[in-house]
Amino acid sequence: MVLHTFGRDLKWNPHILCLISEGGYSDNGFWRNVNHFNYTFLRNSFRTALLNVMEARIGHSFKNDDDPFEDDFGEEGFYIF
Repeated sequence: MVLHTFGRDLKWNPHILCLISEGGYSDNGFWRNVNHFNYTFLRNSFRTALLNVMEARIGHSFKNDDDPFEDDFGEEGFYIF
């Protein structure tokens, strides 16, 4: 994972790049291919983990009190492609 704080045009655009392998070695040393990633699950898992860490470090002030699953960054603020 890599944190980028700006986009190609050098404007403020914090985002995280993450590479995921299409397989891995099993406990007994054999390679196992992974042919499908559930991107919705990855997106929601990452969003939950990130927001929990942010809340633990800086408090609850950035979260939307109306809907615990929606944040002030907006739904489009967390996506995987």
